[in-house]
Amino acid sequence: AKLDTSSTGDINTHWMTKYFPDYGNAYFWVQDVDFDDNSDLAYALTWGGFESRWSIFRAPLSSFNQTSGHTKFIDNIFEKVEEDLGYTGAIKDMKVGKSYVFLTLSVSGNISKIIKINKGNGEFSYISSPDKPYSIELVSDDEFFISSKENGQIYHYKNEEFIPLGSEIKGFVNGKLSSGRFNQPYYLTLSPSGDLYFIDEVVTEDDELYSNYYIRKLSFLKDADNDGV
Repeated sequence: AKLDTSSTGDINTHWMTKYFPDYGNAYFWVQDVDFDDNSDLAYALTWGGFESRWSIFRAPLSSFNQTSGHTKFIDNIFEKVEEDLGYTGAIKDMKVGKSYVFLTLSVSGNISKIIKINKGNGEFSYISSPDKPYSIELVSDDEFFISSKENGQIYHYKNEEFIPLGSEIKGFVNGKLSSGRFNQPYYLTLSPSGDLYFIDEVVTEDDELYSNYYIRKLSFLKDADNDGV
């Protein structure tokens, strides 16, 4: 759905699922959506079917309606991932960059990946992740942040290297970045000023069936005069 934040406040919907008779007539549903800042397209990550089929569709925002206009970008993600890597996993998040669509592929062990899909030709490439990635937030096609909700870590990827943030000890501690701790961080988003916001989940001590959820912020020192310091 698209919410018009102007004075009208209209809500419009657009079908982004596909009907596959060969998969037991099962509908797919949208897990994630992101927008292409360089075009008029919305991308939808869909999941469903009896064989957990992941696909990506896209639709123009200028003709947002309920019945038509969307196109298939990637029909079966795991078919290509299985062919390339020999295994699959769980896709947790999707973000759209300038030239690539990014997906987090979470797998047991040290074989998790960041999937990069070229928006032009649909080609897949992979970045090995130091942890089981949950969320991803892009700075550019070559720089981004990821979080590991399971292990309580946030990483900054820059210059082809993952840099861990915080004390690298799971927990919930505010303060300086060097001593800060994250518990179960996910849903990363960068503000226009460059601060990184995220949700942190903390399971209550008295009842593990319930959790407290916090919006937390990481503020970074800026190189205001671009002198590298």
